[in-house]
Amino acid sequence: MDFSIIVRYLSGYDKKLQVISDKMDALAERVETLGRANGTAYKQAQCISELAKNQESVQADLSDAMGTIRDATWAGC
Repeated sequence: MDFSIIVRYLSGYDKKLQVISDKMDALAERVETLGRANGTAYKQAQCISELAKNQESVQADLSDAMGTIRDATWAGC
């Protein structure tokens, strides 16, 4: 039996498997990077949501105060 043919046949698969393994490693790294970026974006979105809630509260307080100022201005005339 000629083992050189078998060795050449299997070495071709070994190279192909190494290429696939390298690509899988690169893909895993990209997925992990995407996951970290997604986590950061989620935290920033939560912060923006809190800022929006605070802005609504400030706007409501200012609206109430402006109404009081307007009432006091008209009442003094």
